[in-house]
Amino acid sequence: MVTRPMSHAYALDVANNDYVFHIGDTVEAGQKFTETTERPYMLALQGTKKKKLVFTSSDESVAVVDESGHIEAVGEGDAVITAAVSDLVQEIRITSYVPGEKIGFEEEEYHMNCGEEMDITAVVQPSNAVLFDEIRYKSMNTEIVTVDEKGHLTAGEPGNTQVLVYADGLFGRAIVNIYQPMTAIEFAGIADDEVITLERGDTYQFSINYFPENTTDDRTITYTLSDPEVGTIDEDGLFTATGRGPVTLTAACGKFTDTVELYVKVSLTGIEINHTSKDMSYPDADQLTFVTIPEDTTAELNVSWMSENTNVIVVDENGTVTAKGGGTADVVLNVNGFEQRCTYSVVVPITGINISNTALTMYTGTNGGLKASVVPSFTTEDKTITWTSDNPGIVTVNNAGGIAALSPGTTVIHATHGKFQANCTITVVNRPTWEETADAIIAYGRQFLGTPYVYGGNSLRGGIDCSGFTQQCFASRGIGLARTSYTQVNQGTPVSLDPSAWRKGDLVFYSRNGRVFHVGIYIGGGQILQSAESQGGVCITSYNYNEMSPSHVRRYF
Repeated sequence: MVTRPMSHAYALDVANNDYVFHIGDTVEAGQKFTETTERPYMLALQGTKKKKLVFTSSDESVAVVDESGHIEAVGEGDAVITAAVSDLVQEIRITSYVPGEKIGFEEEEYHMNCGEEMDITAVVQPSNAVLFDEIRYKSMNTEIVTVDEKGHLTAGEPGNTQVLVYADGLFGRAIVNIYQPMTAIEFAGIADDEVITLERGDTYQFSINYFPENTTDDRTITYTLSDPEVGTIDEDGLFTATGRGPVTLTAACGKFTDTVELYVKVSLTGIEINHTSKDMSYPDADQLTFVTIPEDTTAELNVSWMSENTNVIVVDENGTVTAKGGGTADVVLNVNGFEQRCTYSVVVPITGINISNTALTMYTGTNGGLKASVVPSFTTEDKTITWTSDNPGIVTVNNAGGIAALSPGTTVIHATHGKFQANCTITVVNRPTWEETADAIIAYGRQFLGTPYVYGGNSLRGGIDCSGFTQQCFASRGIGLARTSYTQVNQGTPVSLDPSAWRKGDLVFYSRNGRVFHVGIYIGGGQILQSAESQGGVCITSYNYNEMSPSHVRRYF
């Protein structure tokens, strides 16, 4: 009997001739027979033989197969699974790889600054594993960081998020921290050249701007003051002004600093003066001083001193007060609008007595007068002067200083006020002839030729005017005259204006616009002895000097 090959009726097929596995993967060979003949008897004959299909592995360390065609990858490498029956054979090629057990990154955390870029590398374990899927990356927050298909990171805004890596059903992750470095700090709301001025006791809350605003750096600020005596500042930037003057505040954060200038002022709230009342004697002085409230004020002081009555007291710019006269007056101190005053009560004590003459010669039976005054004239004491005569038999004196020559001799008249006294020695002689009197007056006056003319002057040596000269010359012989020319003309006996009627000792007067303004003593020979302004002082000239004619002539003895 001839046996025909089975293949004459059937062909052997498998589902796939190539498999790529991970170790541990399995698959069914998926074989099947395909009819190749139309002779049914051949199919029937071979049908019983299909069950004898045999599977073998070329390398059972890589892949094994059981009798039913169940294939399992057991090791790394290549193997061929053969399915055979009779002369029908099919080969299945198996490539087996080590599967990945874990996927992740080289680092668990990455740190970047805003705007930076970096590459991260996926790590598969075990190291010899082969992944079938493409490795993919994903950022869980793309505003913080983005990642492309190659693991290239680009840092966005500060924060942290996860970056995932996945393939073959494996997932790994890493934390990416994005930081924004600080570039500067500044005091908020304060111009570069601004000075913060505070009153002592005030507070000021400082705040800080950070650059950039979203910096992730440590924002701890350390505050320091250039002069701790001026104030204090707490860790939150609250400044309290406790002292006075300028101070620099420095804020430091890491390597960055900013400064601001402050000035703590102490306003003036008042003043105090060293005394508010004072008794003084002329011409004493007193020193006024003051202190400010508070004493350490920083205010620029505008100080002024003023006397409300400069006839009583004067005050200089330093507060030195000097008594000028008797009475009561206030010194007013003004400092920046604050006022204090001191009331001064000034007494002017008598320091002496002046008497009009210290020596006089009088004729028996004549009357005269002495004048005395206390020094200073503006004393606040009683000015009453007591008059006495050492010998009332020669000269008497009344309470007003009026004297009467009674008999020849010499005595002293005293003008007294308390411990002070002024004296006048009076010599009384029998009345001489008019010519003797005239010669004595003229001789007396000639001693002062050349004395300068001084309007209102009374000094026969230092300076004297016309009427003062005639008054003192006549007084040397005990003849009292008024002080001015226009009052002297009202004394004595009128004499003709004809010079032939004049005699020595007569007074010659001159007028202008109907008013007497000048007087001189006639000395005979058409000349007068006078103190003339136009001549520079005491001199002898013609009676009609400067082309002036006399307006009056008077005789006194």
